[in-house]
Amino acid sequence: MKRLFKNEKGMTLIEIMVVITILGLIATVVTVNVMDSLDEAKQKTAKAQMKVFEEALDNFRRDNGYYPSTEQGLDALVNKPSVGRIPKRYPSKGYLKGGRIPQDPFSCDYQYYKPGLQGNDYEIYSLGADCQEGGEETDADQPETVSDVAEEGVFNGSYVISGAADAEFINEYIGVTGDLTVAALELTELSLPNLATLGGYLRVQSNTNMVSISFPALTSVGDNLSLS
Repeated sequence: MKRLFKNEKGMTLIEIMVVITILGLIATVVTVNVMDSLDEAKQKTAKAQMKVFEEALDNFRRDNGYYPSTEQGLDALVNKPSVGRIPKRYPSKGYLKGGRIPQDPFSCDYQYYKPGLQGNDYEIYSLGADCQEGGEETDADQPETVSDVAEEGVFNGSYVISGAADAEFINEYIGVTGDLTVAALELTELSLPNLATLGGYLRVQSNTNMVSISFPALTSVGDNLSLS
């Protein structure tokens, strides 16, 4: 056995350095692949989280007839806004569980714009790994956009008029693709001179004080007038 070891040649310093270099290169490749997968998972998580925001924003709009403003931000989903347009129907626990807006998987705050920077009704952004606007690959911004405009001048969806501000807003459109509900208790008269088409029902809640409703330009209604 001693002769066996005596005859075996040991590795030279150069050979050891070559082996260490090769192992280092292999480790680098494995690390890069793992990091790429991690970044991709974070991007997918951010996309899924923004979808949750989107659902909550839709619920906010269904209750109040509009989306939160840029100033109110996503915080309007967990805390009733105290600035700008104040929602009249706001659930006691808000629209998201947890009582706060989480950061994205890169530990950055989500960005919300109403109207959106690209012309959509609103836009939500994850700023990516660098937490700054712009960038490429993992640093690139991830937008989640929603537009209320099905075509120019047409509101995409149903709408609830609960006050003068709601009536003023919807009067900017010439059409509504869904239902139009009048639930304004403080209004006695309502006139929407620009509204020409309505894809669904025109609903007037019976507990309103509405005396007069005028739609002089309305030429197309998908369904009948409904009192509820």
